[in-house]
Amino acid sequence: MRTLGLIVEYNPFHNGHLYHIKKAVEMTKPEIIIGVMSGNFVQRGEPSICRKQTKVRSSLDSGLDLIIELPFVFAIQDAGGFASGSITILEKLKTMFLVFGSESNDIESLESISAVLNESSDEYNSLLKKYLKEGLSFPNARKEALKEYLKRKNKNPDIVDKIALSNDILGLEYLKSIKKIHSSIRAFSIKRIGKGYHDLDDDSTYSSATAIREIIKKREFEKLKKLIPLFSYKNLIEDIKKNEGPIFLENLEKTIISILRMNNLKDFEEIYGINEGLHVRMKRAAKTSSDLENFLQTVKTRRFTLTRIKRTLISSILKLDKNTIDESNLYGPQYIRILGFNEKGRNYLATIKKKIDIPMITNISDWPGIYRKILNNKYNARPELFKKQLFYDIKSTELYALFNLKKNLVSGNEFKYNVDYRRN
Repeated sequence: MRTLGLIVEYNPFHNGHLYHIKKAVEMTKPEIIIGVMSGNFVQRGEPSICRKQTKVRSSLDSGLDLIIELPFVFAIQDAGGFASGSITILEKLKTMFLVFGSESNDIESLESISAVLNESSDEYNSLLKKYLKEGLSFPNARKEALKEYLKRKNKNPDIVDKIALSNDILGLEYLKSIKKIHSSIRAFSIKRIGKGYHDLDDDSTYSSATAIREIIKKREFEKLKKLIPLFSYKNLIEDIKKNEGPIFLENLEKTIISILRMNNLKDFEEIYGINEGLHVRMKRAAKTSSDLENFLQTVKTRRFTLTRIKRTLISSILKLDKNTIDESNLYGPQYIRILGFNEKGRNYLATIKKKIDIPMITNISDWPGIYRKILNNKYNARPELFKKQLFYDIKSTELYALFNLKKNLVSGNEFKYNVDYRRN
């Protein structure tokens, strides 16, 4: 069966996402479209502007057949971890094609560079360490190391300049992950259209997600109508009317800063994202900052980007440790969490169910029974890592509920989640 995989966040679902789906369908002529989607927290280190339930509704409205949640421990990572978890899930689901957006739309260059990264030679790693020591952020250090490495190998270093933007960086990691696990997934890129990722211009049909989130924050809903599909608009407005959103990181800024102030430096040491003295900068900034924006700008340096700092903030609050991340990146996702499907998606799962060697979860409450089956070797999963990954999903949803300042959300929301089933 021709299966198309899309790796998405839909924060929120906008016109560019609908364009991506339509182009991907034109290119691959799929019978089934699978979306692997981050849940209540997104890769940029922030809570999703709308609940994952809302994102699933829009996904199904847009034509996707099956939506799987990317576990929190992958969704909150940098591009490498995010891609690794997503590609592994798509491979488990017997996906044939992956189509991703790209600023350069130069799949050949991306393939060439991903091959170099997978070699991971001592020479390249030495160059990477050199540029990191100079104080560059990891993406910039990798860029300079790649250019110098390619030059030494008598290859064109200019191709590296083509992959400096966010979608290309993610695309590069998707290709790298496909090669690393020897997947048969065939990857294609499509040209990203519209404004740049961080562009705040809101006059374009294809405005950036950043600009759209700013419009939602300002509650300029009439302007929003031309920037997102009607079904997405209705889903967002319905949530807002029910006081289910929108959600922003600064909603909990006082709480976040107070937690950082109370933590000892030792409390940070095993947290994912903490190295090179980042925790010292965070602790100092927390003592002198009265709001989150001031805190972030105080901590930010050439090496510590805003996105990295925000990811580390969320990891610190949830006590997400380096060991869990290392284990997860080594062994991959330990389950497939189903968020939604239509009749086609449901039938597809039924046909491949026996070929999937890790558990599929539709109801979190079933976890004890699944855990016992893992202990009895019914699945090819590691029992303790299964629990860790699942519990971080649960804990992250508990935290997400606290970001909603307009509604008194009780604990246990993850256990109340029902799969969105669209009967034809």
